[in-house]
Amino acid sequence: MEEYETKLEAWTKKAKKARKMIISTISPSVRTYVEGTKDPAEMWKILEERYRPKTRVTLRQLQRQFNTIRMTDDDGDMEKHLQQVERLKRQIEASISRIQATSACSSTVHLPDMMSRSASWKHKTV
Repeated sequence: MEEYETKLEAWTKKAKKARKMIISTISPSVRTYVEGTKDPAEMWKILEERYRPKTRVTLRQLQRQFNTIRMTDDDGDMEKHLQQVERLKRQIEASISRIQATSACSSTVHLPDMMSRSASWKHKTV
């Protein structure tokens, strides 16, 4: 019984730490979706279901975001902008993989030629 309590206490500490990490890395507007959830695995599942695109519609939305992304003069942080471009690129690639894996048809989704721009930007100096 004592061993169980020790393991439970260790798990509880890890769960609290994981919960704090999740809460500290999401914006207040996103936090509303996981408020009141105690289990960090459940928090992660809620966020994944909410933000992980699974349909062609969400793929198109990501592609539209990617194609229209612009660095604003107010921001002026090229590294931050490139990270945002890279994040969108990875989300599009992951979305394509999920769609293809779950699709009953064998049609292929092609990324726009704009995908190559993030790779070319990385080689330019600021």
